[in-house]
Amino acid sequence: MRKRILQMKYLTLCMKAVLCGLVTGMVYSQTIIDSTHIGKKISDIVIMGNNVTKDYIILREMKTKEGDLLNPELLKKDRKRIQSLQIFNRVSIQIIEENQSVNLFIFVTEMWYIYPYPIFFINEHDWNKISWGAGLKHLNYRGRNEKLYLTLWLGYNPTLSVKYRTPWFLSKKDLYAGLDIDYSHIRNKHFFSRNITEDHIKVAGSLGKRLGYHMFVSTTIGYEEVSVEPEYSYCLNSGSDTDQIPFMLLNLNWDHRDLIEFPTSGFYLSLTGIKNGFPNYSVDYFRFNLDSRVYIPLLNSSTLALRTASTLSFGKVPLYDLVYFGYEERVRGYFSKKFEGENRLLFSSSFRFPLIPVRYYNLGDLPELQNLKFGVSGSIFMDSGYIWNQEDTFDRSQLNTGFGVGLLFHIPIANIVRLECAFDERGRTEYILDLYVYI
Repeated sequence: MRKRILQMKYLTLCMKAVLCGLVTGMVYSQTIIDSTHIGKKISDIVIMGNNVTKDYIILREMKTKEGDLLNPELLKKDRKRIQSLQIFNRVSIQIIEENQSVNLFIFVTEMWYIYPYPIFFINEHDWNKISWGAGLKHLNYRGRNEKLYLTLWLGYNPTLSVKYRTPWFLSKKDLYAGLDIDYSHIRNKHFFSRNITEDHIKVAGSLGKRLGYHMFVSTTIGYEEVSVEPEYSYCLNSGSDTDQIPFMLLNLNWDHRDLIEFPTSGFYLSLTGIKNGFPNYSVDYFRFNLDSRVYIPLLNSSTLALRTASTLSFGKVPLYDLVYFGYEERVRGYFSKKFEGENRLLFSSSFRFPLIPVRYYNLGDLPELQNLKFGVSGSIFMDSGYIWNQEDTFDRSQLNTGFGVGLLFHIPIANIVRLECAFDERGRTEYILDLYVYI
């Protein structure tokens, strides 16, 4: 009832202001703070625009609480944390004074949460390796930021995948969980010149805990089977036509980025240890992954982004689980070239700067078509990567380095589309069209 009264009060104030010609587009600024409000007590925090999303999904991202004194810098960071949930087109904050205190109004514009979509992509930049199919996404199931994914594609490497993620497991706000069920029929990358295929079946369950606002720890326990035709049994560690792989994963994530979709300050650190198989099993090896990123804000809203990532393996790694550049992870300048091995190291840096600042547009009357963003940023980047095997001596001279320039288009849903021109050490040129910010 209190929330409803405050909502009506705010709407009445806005209508009066518009009729008097005092304000236009009040809601559309990111965060509106009058200097006279600083240090005043916050009596209420009211969420508006969340027709689907539960209030507590938004409030749990905020360090600002009812009863606190208004802190503008903290409030700006809160807004970015809510935006980083990646379930809203836009998040803005308005402050209304009431007697000697203030009320906070958090405005969110919700995205389309559930939709089918076609799948069509070219594997390994080879037109002879086309996959096609369809998927179904629900990005905010039950209004609790739960994710449901169902995907099926045929053609090259046919795959069926079901995934579920919940950040609010068993009604405990500090626990999150996930479930993955996957089947895929994959062509072996190691024997690229031969048509050797593998059937992968995997089931995995994850349970994690959120420590404060920025740190997460989780464990994943699962089971995978990898099968081949009997004549290709030499591809598996067991020497038979099937490898059976129980596995356990431990992960620590420390995510202090200001905005996940396009970070401009903060840092990110991920440490992962994966144990595949058990001693005296045909599959028995350990893998350690590190991914660290730092974002340094510079003048005129520009950012220097730095990344170091590595994979280290210990034990006999199966041929189907080697690490690569040229697939999910790439070195720009060698974007389409394939490298394989047991260990991997990647350095990347990018200087990003705005060209057309992000603006928001309305394309229709539906809430999901409100506050759709568009903007353009530029980037200058350099990547350097190296892959080697456990018995090899690390040789820095074998690093493959590329550099280039690019345009980053800020758009709804996909967030970032990259159009880049990259060069290797010999000056050979390649053009890249890809999604999401690279670092």
